[in-house]
Amino acid sequence: MIPVIDESGSLTPEQQAELGNHVFVDCYSTPVERNWLKAIVVREDGAVSYAGYWSAQVTVDDNSIVRDIEAIIVLNRSYLQDMTELKETLSHEYGHHVTLSYMLMSYNVADNMGDLLKTRAPVDYYRARNIEETYDQTAPFYEKGWNNCDKEILAEDYRVLFTNSDRPHRMANAENGNTVARGKPPEITRDWIWRLFRPEAVGEVAWPFPI
Repeated sequence: MIPVIDESGSLTPEQQAELGNHVFVDCYSTPVERNWLKAIVVREDGAVSYAGYWSAQVTVDDNSIVRDIEAIIVLNRSYLQDMTELKETLSHEYGHHVTLSYMLMSYNVADNMGDLLKTRAPVDYYRARNIEETYDQTAPFYEKGWNNCDKEILAEDYRVLFTNSDRPHRMANAENGNTVARGKPPEITRDWIWRLFRPEAVGEVAWPFPI
């Protein structure tokens, strides 16, 4: 079970255990990246801009090679009113944990998280996701809004393809603040994310992937 720190004081011990077991039971995960996630923190952050977020610190060696990751996921109880909403957001944030952590470890893209977040996702992801045509409307960070950040699209892809979440993909249609309808992730996107889990895939591609 992933440790749950309930700073909000709103969860019963049973609910904390359910949340801590969510990535084992309801999400595709492996011991490798689960070990990098040190805690799920539930707290009342108020009416801020997020319902949850993922944060990590990396350890690098003398050659600037990433050797370890220590991450947490924060869930904002001010917006997430029940266990369904907590687990939906946790699934999305675990998508960040999986995709960004493996990019760091497998491709050694950067020795700090800021560099990674400001670097576009690989171009073969854009192709697998069929979003090359909206390249100019997509950004590596939040310059064009949350809905147009490629890391957020990728985290939603993980949630839809690798968890038991039944909530529709939040970037699929031109609604709810979306300026671009990107559709549901095709099956080839599942293959692309799956490669991140495979140690034998390391070295098959290189970073970055400029268009």
